Amino acid sequence: MAGANLGAYKAGTFNDVKADSYYAQAVQWASENGITSGVRAGEFAPEANISREQMVTMIARFAALQKFSLRQVAVTSAFADSAEIPNLNTYSENTISHSCRGVGVFLHG
Repeated sequence: MAGANLGAYKAGTFNDVKADSYYAQAVQWASENGITSGVRAGEFAPEANISREQMVTMIARFAALQKFSLRQVAVTSAFADSAEIPNLNTYSENTISHSCRGVGVFLHG
């Protein structure tokens, strides 16, 4: 990932990421590089579904780490399921749309 030697990363930040899991070193790399801080102190929740907000946060942090520039886009429509997203506000929706479209991910039409 990003040219990282994942073998140099040992699990340890998250209690629920087993050291022998196939993703342990990648999760540790992401933690040590500021991509993720987990869902709570010491917890990554590897079996949980990821929310749009979590996904976009990681995309934006990875882009910043790699010094990628996310281009500005105009958000002209709401998410089709906006009413079903808990605690969604205009700031979150615009951030999600901007970040995802900036890296070529389209979440709504």
